[in-house]
Amino acid sequence: MILFKHAHIFPILIGLKTQTRRTWEKARVKPGSIHLAKTEMISKQFFARLRILTVYQEKLGDMTEQDAWEEGGYTLDGYRETFQKIYGFWDDNRIVWAVKFEIIDKRELIYT
Repeated sequence: MILFKHAHIFPILIGLKTQTRRTWEKARVKPGSIHLAKTEMISKQFFARLRILTVYQEKLGDMTEQDAWEEGGYTLDGYRETFQKIYGFWDDNRIVWAVKFEIIDKRELIYT
């Protein structure tokens, strides 16, 4: 399972958001693994199944405009603002996990 904000559902479902950055201490996903995309941890509701393509660490300051675009159609400045809203900070030197994924199954908020 990977949690996303509600605002990211549509960009994921249309294939615009194909990356996510996380402040995990260690990687929680592996390339090739499949995860449910959800907005709530304890809910059985999910909106897609994602296949993890790549997982790597990088400094936030090393992100490119292309990375920001693949985070959901943002400019780099727009992504910085969104990241700050979600995590409460932006630090160019902060190491984060970058996760690239693809949709393998879209759902209309299925309850299981």
